[in-house]
Amino acid sequence: MSNPWWAESMSLPPVIERLKRKAITSELRDYWQGILFDPRVVEIQPNAALFNDLRVRMRDCLLESSVKLAEKSVDDPYWKSAPMSQALDPVLQHFLLKELVERPGDERILWSLASLDVRHSVNEFGREYWVPLCVKDPTNLRWLVESALRVAWGTGLDTTNGLSQALREVKGHHEDLDAILHRFANGPDEGLARAARIAQDVDRGGSVFRWLP
Repeated sequence: MSNPWWAESMSLPPVIERLKRKAITSELRDYWQGILFDPRVVEIQPNAALFNDLRVRMRDCLLESSVKLAEKSVDDPYWKSAPMSQALDPVLQHFLLKELVERPGDERILWSLASLDVRHSVNEFGREYWVPLCVKDPTNLRWLVESALRVAWGTGLDTTNGLSQALREVKGHHEDLDAILHRFANGPDEGLARAARIAQDVDRGGSVFRWLP
């Protein structure tokens, strides 16, 4: 019996081989939906719904990036360096970090890397990726703040210092950040307004724990 077509050119990570046997987009959509909207989590932790807007954005970015990865040609040179993993996340992160070198300001890449860090509650909730997103568009402060809260809520880790540092880094590019936060805090977007008030509080020495659901 001949080898399957995806194995004829070069070795692929097992997780990618499995995906290439299936309908890639629908398979990955189900994967990220199940990971980020696990009904068992909502049943145990009803307040998880408070982070739904963040998780929707995380799901959509991770879906787009993982489809881009899985649809790469079997002859693509990338596979020579890809980790031979059974799990998707390590391969996706490796792929995204390589993309980031080539396109350091790409929003999809930054969002996807931040989303993986939030999902795994590592690297200060993706701070190094949220900061450039907030510098480019200060309305992303909502997602920076919500990520800090999400990790603190899910793990009990105090993300106050990381959030405070991120705000200082953003302020290094936006000297009028205080005015921006004041405008957001009094604006019509409820999610952004709440995040701005939390950012103001943390910037003054407050803790993220007082804002947890």
